[in-house]
Amino acid sequence: MADISQLHQVGNFQPIKPIEMPGATQTGGVGGVDFRDVLKGSIDEIKGMNEQADQALQKIATGETQDMHQVMMSIEKADLTFKTMMSVRNKLLDAYRDVMKMSF
Repeated sequence: MADISQLHQVGNFQPIKPIEMPGATQTGGVGGVDFRDVLKGSIDEIKGMNEQADQALQKIATGETQDMHQVMMSIEKADLTFKTMMSVRNKLLDAYRDVMKMSF
């Protein structure tokens, strides 16, 4: 059984390091990443996946490629990332609405 006095020693805990995203700017005093930059980077990444899926569809339509498997994979990847983004968006809106309903 663990000694209870050891559980109350605050000095044993190390601070959690903030997540570092490439290309994101550091905020002033908090030491975390700028949410706007993370969100913009994610949207740009989703946009790039959609463009890759469109290019793959154009190649299959013009006959430049016969690899239907690769085309379907790029379409599904773009679809999945878009659905994930919409799910995150909906959760953020729900959280915003909940905060707005709170009385201070």
